Amino acid sequence: MNFNKISRLVIVAAGFFAVSWVRAAPPKTIVVALAANLTALSDNMWNPFADNFRKGIYLALSEMEPLLAKKGLKIVVREFDIKNDKEAAANAAQQIAQSDASATIGFPYSSELFLAAPILSADKMILLSPSATADRISELAPYVRTTAFSDRFQGKLLAKFAAKRKIRTIGIISVADCAYCQSLRVSLRENLTRMNGKVVFDESQLDSDLQSKEGLDRLAHAVKTIKADSIAVLGYERLSAVVISGLYDRGIRPETWLGGDGWGAANDLFLKIIGSRSIDGYTLAHWHPSLPSQASRAFVKAFAKKYGRQPMEVAPVAYESMEILLRAIINAPTKDRAGILSSLQAIRQFEGITGRISFLKEENQAHKEAVFLRIKGGKVSLQGKVRE
Repeated sequence: MNFNKISRLVIVAAGFFAVSWVRAAPPKTIVVALAANLTALSDNMWNPFADNFRKGIYLALSEMEPLLAKKGLKIVVREFDIKNDKEAAANAAQQIAQSDASATIGFPYSSELFLAAPILSADKMILLSPSATADRISELAPYVRTTAFSDRFQGKLLAKFAAKRKIRTIGIISVADCAYCQSLRVSLRENLTRMNGKVVFDESQLDSDLQSKEGLDRLAHAVKTIKADSIAVLGYERLSAVVISGLYDRGIRPETWLGGDGWGAANDLFLKIIGSRSIDGYTLAHWHPSLPSQASRAFVKAFAKKYGRQPMEVAPVAYESMEILLRAIINAPTKDRAGILSSLQAIRQFEGITGRISFLKEENQAHKEAVFLRIKGGKVSLQGKVRE
């Protein structure tokens, strides 16, 4: 065998071993922190809420794993339990900021997000929330983003609905120690005034007061003699149902009740608390299982197949937020926090389960459709979707 033939064989062998080494190279591991109430009984929703949140995230990851593997990436989700406690939320944020995580998904409520954001931002940690809506989130850029619509948008939609229904007098009841509730309250009041609606009372009470018989007695006494065609109850699912039921039982029965996305979409707990009381309620949501879009139907089918049950509203919003984050990771020029952030900021539009999600330049809150629901006769019915 001559020297040139030997040289060629050596080169071919070297190339073969080089290719084999590249193929055998381990994937690059990226840690994503998941922050949610994973163990504590919730004051806001019924307990499976956090479980649905987690399941939506893991479903998105499982469906995108083939693409991630093709790109030489492996995602490890590290869970941080923020329970139902402000101190736990702040502690979790500290742990995440100092961890090896490249991004965080979670802190689904606005109040929790506001606790975590300064801590995470100080260490340049990305936080993507699927469901926080308070308008002040817009001030938390660049590290904090949300794929939910804003309370500014919700307030405008509810005010437009009132104007269309010729509802002239509206009372507002909100939870004083709730960032989302107060943000929506301000937006609703401003938009009602702009559209010539008359706010006849505006009552904000502490969460603990609204849960007590004495607090509900005081609230009913304050508003009983004031005529309101509709009453907006701005709170989360359980407490909103408690307030509506308590006022109804004390003789306060407006033509309609209004709510924001805090009432939820499935409304199982809401309906259980309302019981046989005859109310006519209208509320906003991010998603409803009866949406006819192909993406929504496919998600419901995939969720039911994997977990053996139907999803709650938080599952699809968690799913699509995780998908956005994973796509940002795939396209990031570097896989550190700075690289993923720049890639996340470059995403301007995304077609998700809930519809089209859009980010305008320099904005960290999404523009998207909302779902209008009606609650009457112990049932929830889809009224349609609306966009800015």
